[in-house]
Amino acid sequence: MATSSIFNNIRITTPKQAESLVNAMEAAEKAAKESTRKPVKVRELRQGELKGYLKGL
Repeated sequence: MATSSIFNNIRITTPKQAESLVNAMEAAEKAAKESTRKPVKVRELRQGELKGYLKGL
C-alpha cells in the first residue's frame, strides 16, 4: 500500500463497511501486539569513521 493512502478520507456509508473497518483495525492492533522484536547489535561510529565508509561506496 502506498504511503500517500493515509491522506485519503474514509467514507463509510453502510453498517457493513463500518464493521469491516473496525474488524480491520482490531486485526491490525492484534498483529502489532503479537509481533516480536529481535535485538540488533550496533556499534557507534567514532568521529570521521562514517566518511571512511562512504568513501568506499
